[in-house]
Amino acid sequence: MKRKLTAFVLALAITAGALGAAPASAAADTGTELAMAVLEGLGAFEDGDMASSETITRGEFARLLAYALGKGAEVSTYERRTMYADVPAGSENAGYINLVSSEGVFTGNGDGTFSPDDGITYASAVTAAIRMLGYTSAEAGTAWPDDYIDLAGEIGISDGLSLNADSGMTVGQAAELLFNAMRADTASGTSYASQMSASSVSGAILLSNSASSDLGYGSAKIYANGASTYYSQSVSLPGELVGTSGTLLLNSSGSVCGFIPDAASVVQVKVRAADSGSLTADGGSTYSIPTSASVIYRSERYSYATGYIYLSSGTTVRLFLNSEGDVETVSMPTATSGEAVVASAGGSEALSRFIKGLVVTGSYTIYKNGEEAETDDLAKYDVATYDASSSAILVSDRRITGVIESVYPSMDAPQTVTVAGVEYSVLEDAQDDFSRLSLGRTVTLLLTTDAAVAAAETAAGYRSDMIGILGENSDGTYTVSLPGGLSVSGEVSSGVEERYIGTLVSVSSTGAGVISVTPVSSGSGPNGRLDLDGGTLGSYDIAAGAAVYEWAGRGYVMEASLDDIDWTDSIGSSSISYAHVNSSGDVDVILLKNVTGDSYTYGLASLSAGESSFGTSSSLTVTNSEGSTGALSGASGIRAGSFVGVAYTAAGAVADTVTLTGKSVDRGDFAGSEYVDVDGVLYRIADGVQVYNSTTGTWYTDSDSLGTALEQALAYSEDITVYYDRDADSGGRIRVVAVE
Repeated sequence: MKRKLTAFVLALAITAGALGAAPASAAADTGTELAMAVLEGLGAFEDGDMASSETITRGEFARLLAYALGKGAEVSTYERRTMYADVPAGSENAGYINLVSSEGVFTGNGDGTFSPDDGITYASAVTAAIRMLGYTSAEAGTAWPDDYIDLAGEIGISDGLSLNADSGMTVGQAAELLFNAMRADTASGTSYASQMSASSVSGAILLSNSASSDLGYGSAKIYANGASTYYSQSVSLPGELVGTSGTLLLNSSGSVCGFIPDAASVVQVKVRAADSGSLTADGGSTYSIPTSASVIYRSERYSYATGYIYLSSGTTVRLFLNSEGDVETVSMPTATSGEAVVASAGGSEALSRFIKGLVVTGSYTIYKNGEEAETDDLAKYDVATYDASSSAILVSDRRITGVIESVYPSMDAPQTVTVAGVEYSVLEDAQDDFSRLSLGRTVTLLLTTDAAVAAAETAAGYRSDMIGILGENSDGTYTVSLPGGLSVSGEVSSGVEERYIGTLVSVSSTGAGVISVTPVSSGSGPNGRLDLDGGTLGSYDIAAGAAVYEWAGRGYVMEASLDDIDWTDSIGSSSISYAHVNSSGDVDVILLKNVTGDSYTYGLASLSAGESSFGTSSSLTVTNSEGSTGALSGASGIRAGSFVGVAYTAAGAVADTVTLTGKSVDRGDFAGSEYVDVDGVLYRIADGVQVYNSTTGTWYTDSDSLGTALEQALAYSEDITVYYDRDADSGGRIRVVAVE
């Protein structure tokens, strides 16, 4: 009885690689779909003949069970046998039935028959799963099926299922039961997943199921033990598993033959906002996320503490939850198999083209560069994709101009292209653009929101002004981090002064593996007041999703957000070091000068040996919970042992300092972890506030078991001093909290 496997593909409403058809506002749990994906990754659905919502037969369950046993490759040796009168050799599922029966895991009726076309009962399925883990009646008990069902509950293999012993089961329910079993320990206490294959890698994160490597296109990219490794695949892992952490299964040849996630379920949401400790979805649901959780973005792994910046508003993401319901991984979908439309005009013409080309139906929201946008924000050469699961038109104006360094597999039909040191996936509609190009040619890539190539153009009108933060790599090359998570890398064609590291530069690709960088000129660009409410800088509009940076006037540049400026409606021109106007006539890059204070490192000051304690130091070190700045030259006016903020250059020179003001407060003055009342004035507590124990001379850090650093300090003592950098009405924040 063949049944088309369309439910797994269509019912998930997969758009641009996203898992599940859950409405973003509902944040639907997709544990069953995850289980289906696991079995597909083992090869169980290779023929595409079972749908998740349909009733599963005993013969079909035997098939799933054979793959859950890790023995799918052995089925052919059992197909020509006749072990049961109603399962003749060569009949449908005969190989699977004979295999699992030979393993003693799932047997017949005791009268020489198997009843392959009968629906399987929950009791029989649970019994097979229990036996799969090596349990016998000696451990499970002799009162069947109650003892087996009770044991299933104790070891977690019935999680998510509420069925009676005689209940029939769907394919999806059977998959979830077996997925739970694969994540459990065996009767001997060892991990079941680790014994399913010739070898395995635990604690692995699947970054990509279609990476390009020396092994060819379609490799699995795995992050484990602090490094990324590529593997060939004997069975291509489904995209729904990308982003999960778990056990990678390898066959005797070292190729991937399966992947068992640690996650128990998946929640799909549309991002409203994200910060370093949480994510808020459309509809208002907030998820607390530990800084150690993983963010999977463009086939790379980041800790949530740094990766949350890529979770822009309007993006649909998947949250992988463990059995306790805690978020372990946040994965962003890719658009490499989706549709994209390039605008040939701006405004309403662009929107009309997007809606028609992307087949947008019903209501929708426009997001440009991760920020909610209006029709007037749309410009020529913008690229749009459509996320049907969140009814969002995702628009990007991100472009990369550089030399084509390599393509795979060929220029006529490239699946990936490397430009200016970075590899990009090429959408199918963009492949024709490369047929007229050659290696070494300068090209401008028009990119989707997740950096897939939607078009490649050589005309000068498409060229991108690339501006970002300069970083130096360990191998002597340089990388410039651009807005939207993009970057360019290579050797620098002329010398780079150390003081430019960490600052804002303009970069161009001048040859294969070669870039040229020029520091931006402070004070250049449009001048005038920054109107936060009106969204203008002088006479220019601020582009949707404009990149905002901040520094102290020298030294390291930090990413910033205009949304963090909540104490004023406008910023004077003297506080704007640089601005850039894009080809549409809008400001798309802004460099603020000490507006929020977040470009300073805050902590405890110490002076170089032999210096006096005030006013004459030429060597300053600031320490906090994250470590030390090292000795910085050029400091003055700093008292040893005081709490300060320092901005400095890559060359180790002080750019600016501020001595923090301390005030004693009570526990009751704290309004959670957001605000504290200081002498009747409400101060916001800075993200990443440093918390110090003056008695022990140690810094607090967040702990899963003990609470946040601030919570630990407030529990330790009522003798509390808070330190702020400036008055609250000028944007001052509590930077340090000290207890003794």
